[in-house]
Amino acid sequence: MAWQTVLDAAGTQPLPRQYSPTIFTSPVIAVGAAAAAPYWQNQAIGYVNQEIETELIGLGFARSSGKKVVFSNELTIINFPFDANYRLSVDLFARLATTVTLSIYEYTGDIT
Repeated sequence: MAWQTVLDAAGTQPLPRQYSPTIFTSPVIAVGAAAAAPYWQNQAIGYVNQEIETELIGLGFARSSGKKVVFSNELTIINFPFDANYRLSVDLFARLATTVTLSIYEYTGDIT
């Protein structure tokens, strides 16, 4: 596992965008999400985005157009469009009213 976090989206305010502290090198990852509330089981709960490291104008990271949907209680395999060092940003849907555990796994094998 490359990164795991627990996000408390139980409040009435939308949760701000979260960023992975891990820098990923493989364009292929798997995202597992577990929502505590039964209502959200097997439902779309948010997005993950690939944010590529860049030296452009000192911006640090630039978001790619590869926004991917995350489903609760499913493992989603994602093949991002760019093969570059990147971090993930996570946007949960507003007012989930539950706690979400995200687990990110990075593929380390050969890609052909």
